[in-house]
Amino acid sequence: MLKKIWQLLDTILTEITLALIWIYQKTLSPDKGMFSLVLKGRVCAHEPHCSEYGKRTLKRYGFFNGIGKVIDRVLHCRPSMQKIYDPEYYKVVFFCSAPIGVPFLEELKRDKRFDVIGIVTQADKPVGRGMKMQENIIKSSAKTLFPDEGKKNKKLLVIHGFASHPKQIRFPRLKKWGVEHNMQVEIPLLPNPKKPVFEDQLNYLLKNYKDRIDEGTTIIAHSLGGTLAKQFITSTGKQVGQLIDIVPSYPGREYEKLTENKLYAKAIPFLKTYIVDHPLDIKKLTLLVKEHTILLSEDDPVNPFEVSLQYHQKHHPHANIQIYKDKGHFSEMSELPELETYLQPDFSDFIKTPHKLNPEKSIEGKTLTDRLKTKEADFLVVISYGKIIPQTILDIPHFAPINVHGSLLPKYRGASPLQSIFLHKDIESWITIMKMDAGMDTGDIIDELRFKIPFHRTVQELIAALQKKGPAFLNETLWNYGKGLITAEPQNDAEANYCQKIEKADGFFILSTDSLDDIYAKYRAFSLRPKIWFQRQEKRIIVEELKLDEELFEIHKTEPLLHEGKLNKAVKNISLRPEGKKPMDRASFKNGYLR
Repeated sequence: MLKKIWQLLDTILTEITLALIWIYQKTLSPDKGMFSLVLKGRVCAHEPHCSEYGKRTLKRYGFFNGIGKVIDRVLHCRPSMQKIYDPEYYKVVFFCSAPIGVPFLEELKRDKRFDVIGIVTQADKPVGRGMKMQENIIKSSAKTLFPDEGKKNKKLLVIHGFASHPKQIRFPRLKKWGVEHNMQVEIPLLPNPKKPVFEDQLNYLLKNYKDRIDEGTTIIAHSLGGTLAKQFITSTGKQVGQLIDIVPSYPGREYEKLTENKLYAKAIPFLKTYIVDHPLDIKKLTLLVKEHTILLSEDDPVNPFEVSLQYHQKHHPHANIQIYKDKGHFSEMSELPELETYLQPDFSDFIKTPHKLNPEKSIEGKTLTDRLKTKEADFLVVISYGKIIPQTILDIPHFAPINVHGSLLPKYRGASPLQSIFLHKDIESWITIMKMDAGMDTGDIIDELRFKIPFHRTVQELIAALQKKGPAFLNETLWNYGKGLITAEPQNDAEANYCQKIEKADGFFILSTDSLDDIYAKYRAFSLRPKIWFQRQEKRIIVEELKLDEELFEIHKTEPLLHEGKLNKAVKNISLRPEGKKPMDRASFKNGYLR
C-alpha cells in the first residue's frame, strides 16, 4: 500500500514539475522562451539545455530519482561559447564474448542511467564431440534481456525446385501462411521449371528480386531451389535475415541413385549444371546469411539422407540442421513443419558477430564500423571480447571506449592478469576501468577498485567476486566520467609487466622438491585450467582440490607437498585424478602412490 502511495506521489510531483518547466520554456527560457532570439546559446552551454534536460530526466527517472540530477545540472550551468554535451542517460555498445560479462550487461540493462544500443560478440562455435553449434552466452543473454530488440523478418521469398510451380497447392497455402504472419510474400515462377537453365533462373531472380531482399527477408527454398537460392544470395552480395533450406541439393555421384524415381531421374543433367559447374562460395554465404536453417528427413526418396547430412555438416558448419524421420522430400504442404518455429526474431541489427573488425582490410569490418557510427554511442564497454579492436572503432564513441580489466595496471597487462595475481602471491585484487587505446592494456586509467583476497580463494572465486563487485563499480565510473567528476590518468609504463598466455605445461610441479607456497600459488591460479599436475610412476596426476590450514601453512609453506612419503602437515584435504581416471581421495592416493 505504501509503495503504491509513493508511486502515486512520484507521478503527481513529476507532472507538476513538468508543467512548470513547460511554462518556463514558453516564457523565461533563454533557449525557447520570448527572449530566445537574443539569448539562445548565450546563457546555457549544455546540450541539451537545462530545461530540456530537466524534462527528459523527470520523464525517465521520475521525480524522486530525477530531481536531484536536474538540480545538480542547473547549479553547474555556466554561460560559455563552447557547447557541453551532457545527456540525461548514456548510450552504450557492449563488446564481450565470455560469461564474466553477463552480470555487467544485466546491470547496464537495470540501470536507467544507461541504454544498451548494441552488442558485439563472437560468432557461435561448434562444441563437444558432436561439434554442435552452441550460441555465444552473451548473445543468448542479450536476447533474453532485450527481447524487444528482436524483430520478425517482414519479407518472405519462396524459391521452388525442379518441376515445381507456384500454383501447386503447397505454395498458395504457404503464401496464405505468410500473409497471416504479417509478411510480404513473393513466390516467383522461375523460367522453364521442368527444363531449368541455371543462368536463366539466376538472372531472372537477380533482375526481379535483387532490390527486394534485405536484412529483413526470409528465403524459403526447396530442393534444387535451395542451390539456386544460395547462388542468388552470394551474387547479390546483400545480407538476408534467414535462409530456410528444405532438403537442398548437393554435389556428388549419389544422384545416380535418383534413377529409381522417374521424375527425379530427369533432374540429373540439371543438377550437374546447377551444382558442379557453378561451385558455391560458402564463406561468402556464411557472412551474408544471418540465420541458416537446413531441414532434412531420414526417409527422403531423392537425397540419400546419410550422405546429405555429412555434406551439409561439413560445408555448412554454422547452419542449424534439423532432422525429421518421416517428411520424405517435403513435397506436400502436410510434410512442411511448423515454419513459425524457424522464423526466429531478428536480432541482427542489435547483436553483431563479426569475424573481422578492421574496416581497412575487410568489407565486413567496414560495414560494422559504419553501423556503429550511426548508433552515436557515448561509450563502448569492452570486457573479455577476445579480438583486437582497431583504432577506427575505438574512436567512435562520444566519450570513450572503456575496458574493464580484472587486475592492477600497469602491473598486470596482457593475457592472464587474474592468474598472475595468485602467481605473485598478492593479498589484494583490483578492478581497473581503463580508457582503451590501440595498445595492449596501455590506456589511461579512469578508476580502480581494490579488495582483499581471502586465503582460500582461487581464480574461480575471484572471477565470481569480479562479477559481483564489478558491474555497479563500472556503472558509477561511466556516469562520473561522463559528468566530468573524474578524469583519466596515464599509466606509468616503467612499472608495466606483461602476463603471458597460460599453457598446459605451466601447471607442472615437482611433488617432493617444490615448496608448498609455490604449489598453492599455482593451484589457486590454475584451478579452472589448465590445473596443476605432477608425475608419479610415469603418470600425469592432476590436483583437483587442495585445502590447507592457513595457520599451519605459515609454518610449513617452505616445505614440499610430499616429504619422505608423508604429506605436508598443512594439507587438510587433497583430491587427485590420474589422467584418464576418476578422482581419488587422500587415502587412495596414499595407498596407491606413496608406497
